[in-house]
Amino acid sequence: MDRRHPRCAGEGAGGLGDNLIGHTWTASSQIRVEIALYDYTGPQLTGVNMTVLYGSGTTEMQGTDGTTGPFAPAIYAVTPRLVVQKLDDVTREPVAEVVNASIADGFSASESQSKFAAEVNVSGKIVFGYNLNIGSVPLPAGVQRTGWWRISFQLDNSAVVGGVTVNRNVAWVDINVTN
Repeated sequence: MDRRHPRCAGEGAGGLGDNLIGHTWTASSQIRVEIALYDYTGPQLTGVNMTVLYGSGTTEMQGTDGTTGPFAPAIYAVTPRLVVQKLDDVTREPVAEVVNASIADGFSASESQSKFAAEVNVSGKIVFGYNLNIGSVPLPAGVQRTGWWRISFQLDNSAVVGGVTVNRNVAWVDINVTN
């Protein structure tokens, strides 16, 4: 969020979900794309720490260990947009755009539809997420599913929600990519 803009409360930073980092994907991979926005300029909040209590994979159970800690407040906005492009392996220029979706587009989506949507994850954080199925996205003839892809997250200036234009309340500052 950009405190310099009268409609914005602060500066925001984004963090990618750990599912994107450190993996090798195949032409038939189902990839969970997640990003969260945080306000690191304002006061921190106190919350409970979440941890894996037991299990792993489909049997994993997360919960709190009873301790508390400081957390940067999460930012919710209706203007985030996800763009996924297949790139030429030599030039790294886009040859196909397979996703161009906003959070506002997903407001009327059912659970079974693959939409870019805001949700509260298992640890209680607001994340913007999308299930990208590389094996089923439409590609032009002759374009291979293997190779380079670009996943972009942007903030539109406004979104139409219920017939009303809602202006952006957050400004892009930084993105944190970690292992």
